[in-house]
Amino acid sequence: MARKTEKPRQSTLRAEAIYASFSREEERAFLFPGGTNPMTELLYVEQGSLHSVADGRKLNLQQGDMVIYDPSQWHMQYADTDVSPRCYRVFFEMTGDLKPLKNRKFTATAQTEQLLLQMIREQERTEAFSDEMTLALLNQLMVLLMRQVDGKPLPTSRTNGEYRIIHRAQVYVSTHIWDDLSVPYVAHHVDMSPSYLTALFHKHLDISPGEYIRRVKLQESKHMIRENKLNFTEIAAELQYSTVHHFSRQFKEKFGMTPSEYAKMVRSAEL
Repeated sequence: MARKTEKPRQSTLRAEAIYASFSREEERAFLFPGGTNPMTELLYVEQGSLHSVADGRKLNLQQGDMVIYDPSQWHMQYADTDVSPRCYRVFFEMTGDLKPLKNRKFTATAQTEQLLLQMIREQERTEAFSDEMTLALLNQLMVLLMRQVDGKPLPTSRTNGEYRIIHRAQVYVSTHIWDDLSVPYVAHHVDMSPSYLTALFHKHLDISPGEYIRRVKLQESKHMIRENKLNFTEIAAELQYSTVHHFSRQFKEKFGMTPSEYAKMVRSAEL
């Protein structure tokens, strides 16, 4: 009697390729004001802490926590003013349904932490077949994370509508950074009252929309200082500050140094 041929088992979730991976300590009060990637991103907090906001939902990531962003998922990250987080990031191509994993906070277990540490060591060694080894470790990590969430869907409730409002406001700020932004201005463009938008930001992000606008503009000013194409007066004008003194005062309040002190620090690091 002919023996029945069994079909090969196929994985429903698989990391196919890694495009980039790196470990880096960010600046104090680090801010990524928001954007998307065309690939899947894994963020692991090695030291310190970091706030992640994706689709209007905030996750407070402590040392040992990680989060996964879906391709083209808009997200932002920021650290508290006295924190310089060290993070490991992996950008990769994934096949299968990533929805159960995206935008969840995972706290590393002994097993997943060991895999992450091995991935970081492989990246640092750059020995033969390091990329293949890192990819194999990443696939093990994905399977373990899927086991953690199996049968545990993300909660859905009316707060999803609130997240969408916050998301729209964040995207508007990040794409209109050169405008003279204010809370009423942003609220008007997302069809909300300033008081309701403020309440949502406080409720879900622990920050006011006004403070969010300031942080995004100040982070952009850091980028402009590093580029060294404009003087401080021109930078203040480009970002719609009333005066260069107002800009300098807010910069020092947020980063603990003046724009000129920051510029000197950047130039010294480049030598």
